[in-house]
Amino acid sequence: MNQGARTRLLALIPSMREGGTEQVMLTLLRRMDRNGFEPHLGLLQPEGPLMEDIPADVPVHGMGCQRVRECVPAIVRLVRKLRPDVVLAVMAHLNVAVLSARFAFPAGTRVVVRHNTTGKAVASESARFRRWMYGLLYSRADTVICQSDSTLDELAVGFGIPRDRLIRVYNPVDECRINRMAQLEPPRFEGPGPHLVAAGRLELVKGYDRLLPAFARVRSSFPAADLTIFGTGSLEGELRQIASSLGVGGAVRFMGFNRNPFPYYRRADAFVLSSRYEGLPNALLEAAALNTPVVATRCPGGVGEILDRLPAAWVAPSLEPEALARTLCECLALGAPPGANGNAVVLATVGLRQIMRQYESILANAGSGSAGATREPCGSRLQSAI
Repeated sequence: MNQGARTRLLALIPSMREGGTEQVMLTLLRRMDRNGFEPHLGLLQPEGPLMEDIPADVPVHGMGCQRVRECVPAIVRLVRKLRPDVVLAVMAHLNVAVLSARFAFPAGTRVVVRHNTTGKAVASESARFRRWMYGLLYSRADTVICQSDSTLDELAVGFGIPRDRLIRVYNPVDECRINRMAQLEPPRFEGPGPHLVAAGRLELVKGYDRLLPAFARVRSSFPAADLTIFGTGSLEGELRQIASSLGVGGAVRFMGFNRNPFPYYRRADAFVLSSRYEGLPNALLEAAALNTPVVATRCPGGVGEILDRLPAAWVAPSLEPEALARTLCECLALGAPPGANGNAVVLATVGLRQIMRQYESILANAGSGSAGATREPCGSRLQSAI
């Protein structure tokens, strides 16, 4: 990179479908210092409901790939075309493709990857070969960003990745934005409550199959309780059937994807996280930043690192419906302790300014080793990588 020039960053993600990793990417692109960085966004498929949230000054490069395993040639072409100082990939399976292609990048191109899940999740989804592959390829990155100390330790101990390549950076919470959005409209809760809210894709990992039986038990003590779930996924039909079979179908609302769930978070009596494992759940951080009491399981990943710091957090001893129901009832009966301020804790831990400073430092230092090269100016915002 030429002295005094901005760091040209190419951020890569499969698409702009709804998800926590996509939201982190948008926050980084939205808040990155334009005096120091020239951000570009590469998408395997330029599609998804979050496309319209991409900042207007960020060029978007569509690669036309249907699957990550088929995208290596397109990634190489895009990197050679843009000649970025640093490439940032943010999803585990895409990280593997990027690091596999690194040998074909222009000399001096640096690569930073963000691991978006837990080491235990990777291990449970793969055989020994995949564990070996992650360990080998992640060791080729200049920096591996981990969402939590727990994930960092798992990657170092379980996958053999050198600790000097790993750094923990929590997910950023744009507190000003979510507070502003939380006030845009009133939530449409039905009935007197208490009102419970959960958010996350409707898949097995999120544990809704355990949350629904727990909620049915909660209704025995709080007959007017209701549960609002934000998210889409393959299990929606099955989860609706479970709710109906438990006799709580009328008290559970599946809201699908919602660009602004924050009014519901802010006015809920409790936010519930029932995941089997998590990297670091954005929705929990956002609910805590809105001073909403949180009920969660201490699942593998970074959840415990946040729960231990929150003044209004109830930790269920297990994901078994009986245990989760008891913890929910305790939370609803007691409410937040007087003077509890989850917002202050969240800001001290994952506040936007400090997390952005960490990301910008990592990316700028990674980019400082890049060779200067003549690069063509950007044209239209949505471009082809071919």
